[in-house]
Amino acid sequence: MNFVQIVGYILEIPVRETNGSAEKFARFNIEVCSNFRQADGSYAKVILPVRIWHGAHSSIIHNVKINDTIAIKGRLDFDELGMLVIAEQFERLRFREYP
Repeated sequence: MNFVQIVGYILEIPVRETNGSAEKFARFNIEVCSNFRQADGSYAKVILPVRIWHGAHSSIIHNVKINDTIAIKGRLDFDELGMLVIAEQFERLRFREYP
């Protein structure tokens, strides 16, 4: 079983969806910054799609805003759109501040 922990910024308000079996979930994207500098001294940024299930989906929809910092513990999976993170736990850390 795979396991990932990521910290990133919410890029969009999570949207509630259902699949064919009437399971409810929320889907959203987060921006994650690399831990290591590239050759030019900058940090690479990656956008990751996230899906969160069950009761946690309504909690995240009502409690996060764009640019909030969020920590996610979950696993990697694939669907028709490609790789995504299935969030099993999440925690809102703080609002992102711009200088």
